[in-house]
Amino acid sequence: LLLSVLLFTIPVALPIEGLRQYHLAGFLPLLLCIVRVFLPGKEGGSGANERFEAMVGPAFEKIGSRKEMRRQKKIFRFFECPVCGQSLRVPKGKGRVEITCPNCDHRFIRNT
Repeated sequence: LLLSVLLFTIPVALPIEGLRQYHLAGFLPLLLCIVRVFLPGKEGGSGANERFEAMVGPAFEKIGSRKEMRRQKKIFRFFECPVCGQSLRVPKGKGRVEITCPNCDHRFIRNT
């Protein structure tokens, strides 16, 4: 699909006369994408969508968690467990507190 978009836009964006004849070549990858979506079975659209979600899903989860951390930054402090790397949230303004990691039960002291 990205190749199709590039083949449509590059000949229009660049004022080179030889590229204008390739403008319609963008329909071929677009047609291939449409056919793949409607193919039945594992090689069809559902299998491709599952592979795409498995590949891109962790990145979107990380972006979502970072966004949530920024939103909660006024109320909480975030620490990382020195042993397992688990992200821990502690209320601000409590002074010096002992934090216990729920993942590995490691205890450490930090200022909030």
